[in-house]
Amino acid sequence: MKLMYQDSTLDFELPQDKVTVISFENRKVFRRMITEIDIQCEGGEGPWILNDNNKAFNLDKYGHMILNPLYVDVNSKSLLTKLQNQLAKEALLMTEEVADIVNRLHAFYYSLEFGYPLSIQHKLEIGTAELIKLGSFNFEFNRKGDIIDLMSYIEVVDTLLSPMLYIMVNLDLVLNDDELTVFYKNMLSRQLRLVCLTTGIFSKEKLDKNIVNGYILDNDFCVI
Repeated sequence: MKLMYQDSTLDFELPQDKVTVISFENRKVFRRMITEIDIQCEGGEGPWILNDNNKAFNLDKYGHMILNPLYVDVNSKSLLTKLQNQLAKEALLMTEEVADIVNRLHAFYYSLEFGYPLSIQHKLEIGTAELIKLGSFNFEFNRKGDIIDLMSYIEVVDTLLSPMLYIMVNLDLVLNDDELTVFYKNMLSRQLRLVCLTTGIFSKEKLDKNIVNGYILDNDFCVI
């Protein structure tokens, strides 16, 4: 798998057995590229191409970007919507339970209608999706401000969305070296591809070549 930049020589290998780290020397280029990737992950157009076996994949469907690793929200609208959809599918298999609940709801609503001084009526068709919404389901998540938060978030995203690629910004400025190593190894053990984009300065000699595939993009837009 590769992450490529259209109309340029930038071509980053994304091996499954290593984390890909791209460091930018020019902060203006860094900002521009982060903005472009973010727009594409939100469904917009841009120059970044996710390529696997000469087949292109849209970043909004197959990529997941984390702009702020210090603050991740497992109860974001997109994740809760996906959770509700999955629970609704599970509920479709529980036909007797759903039918019983719907009948009880109708009886409750009818009692309200009959007791109200004006003529009113409730919706007669109540689907499983509406029953799930009544539950207001969310994930239990107690923020600790450490690496556990990020790992818990990844577990939720992987279960619900299963992206082909995770993209994180300035992770090395949030986690210390030991935490980075633990997090990298956790991602690799799950066989999840990770690209870290950073403005941090690192030396290739200091990278653990067993788990990290490092690139440095210089001020001339060239890979060192």
